Amino acid sequence: MTDVFNDDCKCKLYADDIKIYSILGNACNDADIQDKLDELQNWSDKWQLDISYKKCNALLQSNKKEKPSLALTLCDKQLLKVDTMQDLGVTVESQLKFDVHVNNIVHC
Repeated sequence: MTDVFNDDCKCKLYADDIKIYSILGNACNDADIQDKLDELQNWSDKWQLDISYKKCNALLQSNKKEKPSLALTLCDKQLLKVDTMQDLGVTVESQLKFDVHVNNIVHC
């Protein structure tokens, strides 16, 4: 399955989760990421492994004030854009800060 990805558009697998990521503006562009999502969907259909698209979302990270605009789809549904995401216990923010993560730890 990971053979559909390359150096420009990478993936990480952990149990039944997959994370797809790339640096936009380099060799991989918006269309490349969508192509990889489409290939992932085709692989899923071929092997009859349904993707729970309701659990999928897009976190667009940038240190710029203006957030990148990117509409990604999976299973013919637009992925929900989020500002924060949990990744193995760490809260990752779209603005590349750790304020939310630190506040969550301090308040525990």
